Amino acid sequence: MKNFPQFSVDRPVFASMIFLIVVVLGGFAFSRLQIDLLPNIELPTVSIQTRYEGASPEVMEKQITQIVEEIIGTVPGVEEMTSRSSESRSYVRVQFVWGTNIDTAALELQTTLEDEINELPDDIVRPRISKYDINSYPIVILGVSSRLSPVDLTRIIEEEIRYEFARVPGVSQVDTFGAYYPEVRVEVDPDRLQALGIPLNQVLNAIENSNLDLPSGQIEAGRFEVTLRAPAQFANLDQ
Repeated sequence: MKNFPQFSVDRPVFASMIFLIVVVLGGFAFSRLQIDLLPNIELPTVSIQTRYEGASPEVMEKQITQIVEEIIGTVPGVEEMTSRSSESRSYVRVQFVWGTNIDTAALELQTTLEDEINELPDDIVRPRISKYDINSYPIVILGVSSRLSPVDLTRIIEEEIRYEFARVPGVSQVDTFGAYYPEVRVEVDPDRLQALGIPLNQVLNAIENSNLDLPSGQIEAGRFEVTLRAPAQFANLDQ
């Protein structure tokens, strides 16, 4: 290497050709180099999300999350599980060993959950299994603040702003987080129920049966057929 400068001076044409070849090969390699903010990497990870409307985080943990973890713990290739329970929602993250075919693993998870679905409460929203896709991560995250109440702000975002963004060409999905939805909590007096001999399930059934929107039949008039409905869902607190 000490004689390289002298070699270049003695053979300038050869040295120039070597330099030119390096430049050409470098330019060709640079033109083929792919640059991606979010490269296409398939992570051996899936998530299981389950909803159980009205359930507290404690109920979600005991009746949903722990049972789901026990069920999927029997699936081969599971390396690690993490979970989170919140109001009405259970989230379980399952990581498989590297090299696992994530499509096959997700299908096996789905089959195992379906076989043991009776272990979970009857009125849950069936567990949803999602594969991790780096390209599906949100590109734009917007925060909205207002002097309106959280419930009113949520309604405006859900009914107006969200759909305006969804109509923008190229947008595939718009999700909302941190929303506030109105709800009514009914507190019963256990001593009063016991004195009247009314079980708590009877109160729950009465509320559920009074908050339904069911079809009430059909009316046929010649070539026309009209479906009748008897809307009985609660619209305000007075009901």
